[in-house]
Amino acid sequence: MGWFGKSKVGKALAGAAGAVQKDLTGNKDFLEAACAFAALMAGAEGGVSPAEKQMAIQAVSQSPKLGELFDRAEVEACMNKMISRVESATGRYALEGEMRDILKQPDGTEMAKYVAFIGYDVMMADGAAGEKEKARFAKGCALLNLDPTEFYES
Repeated sequence: MGWFGKSKVGKALAGAAGAVQKDLTGNKDFLEAACAFAALMAGAEGGVSPAEKQMAIQAVSQSPKLGELFDRAEVEACMNKMISRVESATGRYALEGEMRDILKQPDGTEMAKYVAFIGYDVMMADGAAGEKEKARFAKGCALLNLDPTEFYES
């Protein structure tokens, strides 16, 4: 017998708790994907400087959707985890996996676009994108089944 019991009310509460857990898991995947792409973009030209790290944290924490779901401390913790992976090939592959995970969510396509906009904001934070940044952005968009040219301002 589960925590909620076998009654109709217990089963309904168990179902509601499961739905909440599923929603929180989806949101966590959303945060992890956004931090992963932001970390990849911050490290696209080599290591991640403290300024680039803060820029990536800001891009995620000030985004309208993620900023409502997660406080800055949660974003910083997730970003620190993702940035720690940028330096190695296996770490970058794991970051790409975090990005791909959101495509499994019910709103995955919309989440993917949002994540790509965050990556774009990090890429353009200093006013211009270098060739390595553009290549990393294009690869990230491809992982999310998106066309990178959709994001460039005219």
